[in-house]
Amino acid sequence: MNAFQTLYQSFEEALLKNGCSYSRFQLLFFLYFEGSLAPVEISKKMLVTRSNISMFLKRMIGDGLVTECPESSSVKRPCYMLTEEGNRLFERIFPEHIERVKVSMPILPARSIRMLQKLA
Repeated sequence: MNAFQTLYQSFEEALLKNGCSYSRFQLLFFLYFEGSLAPVEISKKMLVTRSNISMFLKRMIGDGLVTECPESSSVKRPCYMLTEEGNRLFERIFPEHIERVKVSMPILPARSIRMLQKLA
């Protein structure tokens, strides 16, 4: 757990220098790679409650990073997607983040990776 917390703190500090919290980065990541998502899907992926996601989405909409999807099937339960500004921010910070992860994380032998896959 200490290793996780140390890495998490290091990654978040670096992301904050780019003006992005780890939670904000996670949301950008999911919407960038998976496309539009409903708040319930986002909350499951981020392991937080639906109400926390609603407030978080409102802040990111206010910052111009996220918007409701025009093809949402319901006005009461819209899906959300990245704006052009959200895409640009993610594309700017993602390569640096990946490099930090590569430097911080050792390459695992294939045997260890197979054992971890069995746990999932």
